[in-house]
Amino acid sequence: MQASEHYKVFIVDPDTAIRDSVALLLESGHLEVIGFADGRSFLKAAVPESGCCLLVESSLPDVSGLSVIAELRRLGNDVPTVLLTSSTDSDLAARVADLGVAGIVRKPLRSQQLVDQIEFLRHSTGKKQGEP
Repeated sequence: MQASEHYKVFIVDPDTAIRDSVALLLESGHLEVIGFADGRSFLKAAVPESGCCLLVESSLPDVSGLSVIAELRRLGNDVPTVLLTSSTDSDLAARVADLGVAGIVRKPLRSQQLVDQIEFLRHSTGKKQGEP
């Protein structure tokens, strides 16, 4: 990963070990990581609309990850988002596509897959759909 002092990664996951390990991985690549244990606390925080991305667990203790994403979209926030999930639900891809989710990363998380997904989002931020 290239250094980027202005790029933030928000992670919403109830598992402290996952939040901490993702933070350690991404901070070693010079990204700022801000973690939340539940969807409501994330939604109450001020979320920048540029220079960031969101990783959100599909199964949160208070609201679903899909509900968090839907609320952001309802508010007009199209922050690039990756859904983290253990689910094998075959309909999940169609549901997240409707919400404009950039990708799904299945648990257990693979470091390189996660880094690659974030780098893709980081470099595609600011481009309009259809641009190379």
